[in-house]
Amino acid sequence: MEKEKKSFMVWLKEHKKQLAIAGISIVSVLLIVATVKNAEELRTAWESLEKLICKRTEIAPLENTMKTVEPLAIQPVVNDSIVSIERIPHDVTGHVRNLHEGWVPSAEKIETALDNGFELLDGQTWVKSYSTGRAIA
Repeated sequence: MEKEKKSFMVWLKEHKKQLAIAGISIVSVLLIVATVKNAEELRTAWESLEKLICKRTEIAPLENTMKTVEPLAIQPVVNDSIVSIERIPHDVTGHVRNLHEGWVPSAEKIETALDNGFELLDGQTWVKSYSTGRAIA
C-alpha cells in the first residue's frame, strides 16, 4: 500500500503540467456549455443591468434642480494644447481637511472649527465656505 502511494505521488509530480492543462480545459468546456445553454438568461440579465445603470446615471435637467447659470469656460494649457473646460459656479460649505504630514493648523482655524462644531484632530485644519467656478477678478 505504501509503495502504491509513493508511485502515485511520483506519477502526479511527473504529470502535473498535463494535469493542470486538463483541469483548465475541463473547466473551460463546462463554462462554455453553461454559457451556451443559458445564453438567453444571460442576455436578459445583461440587458436589465444595462437599463439599471442607464437609469441610475440619468441627470435631472439643470433648470429643474438649480438656478440657470452660464458655465465658465476655462482654457488651460496641457502639453502645449488648449483644453476647454466648463465649470458651473457653486458654493462649497466649510469642512475639515487633512493636512500634509508635519503641517499644523493655525489658532484661528482651530477656533473657527470649534465655532462650527468640529474639534480638529492632529493633522487637520478647517476650510471656510467659499464659492468656485467663477472668474477671479
